[in-house]
Amino acid sequence: MIRYIFLIIVFCSVAMQSFSQNYQSEYLEAKRLYNNKDYRVAKDAFKSLIASSPKHNFGEYASFFYGLSAYNLESYNEAKDMWLQVRSKYPNWDQSEETQWWLAAAYFKLGDYSKGNQNLVSLRNNKLKKDGEGLKVSYLIGLDSISELISLYSENNSDPLLANFLLDELVKTDLLYEFEQTAKDVII
Repeated sequence: MIRYIFLIIVFCSVAMQSFSQNYQSEYLEAKRLYNNKDYRVAKDAFKSLIASSPKHNFGEYASFFYGLSAYNLESYNEAKDMWLQVRSKYPNWDQSEETQWWLAAAYFKLGDYSKGNQNLVSLRNNKLKKDGEGLKVSYLIGLDSISELISLYSENNSDPLLANFLLDELVKTDLLYEFEQTAKDVII
């Protein structure tokens, strides 16, 4: 009887290890697809892993890379929603700051400067902060008019990068005197 119990335990242990290796190979295959820029297929592969995540330890990574795949397919809302889910489901994940950076990138792509900026402000990693400044500048360069910049500044007047960008644009376009009060507000 003890021999049968021992055999059942050994069988279950081998089966569990086999399942674990299966999930790992599925994850590695999804990651290979992502690295080969086959984002649509990679996204589906990560989705399959997310659905079975309680059974393995790849849930955080599968969710994160699902978001990256969606982002690279220009499905910014889908990427944003996945990263919000990652942030709430795995708040102590060691890659949470990178997730937050990508969430900011998605918000910028969706035209929401305030939420993008909010996600960057709370970053502690200096490299990600610096890269975040580049994200903000890319967004600001893409704006069509000074009035958009002024409107953005009125909503985010404590953002020094935005203030400097606005002043530079006012000077470059010789509109400094036309928007003299705005310039004074930025300087003060």
